[in-house]
Amino acid sequence: MSVLLPGTSVKAARSAPTAKAIAMAPSMKKKIKKLGTNITKMFRRASRLDSVFKNDAILENTAATNIL
Repeated sequence: MSVLLPGTSVKAARSAPTAKAIAMAPSMKKKIKKLGTNITKMFRRASRLDSVFKNDAILENTAATNIL
C-alpha cells in the first residue's frame, strides 16, 4: 500500500509506480534474461554432474559385482 502525499490524487499516485516500472522495463528485461540464462546454465551443469554421478555409480556397481 502506497502512502499518499498531500496534494496528489489517487490516480497520480497509482500511475507513478507504473510509469517508473515502464521506465525501468528495458534494464529489468536484461536482468531477468540474464537470470534466466544463469538458471539454465545451472540446470545444464547439474544434469552434467548428474550424469557423471550416474556413471560413477554404474562403475561402482560393476566393480562390486566383479569382486563378488
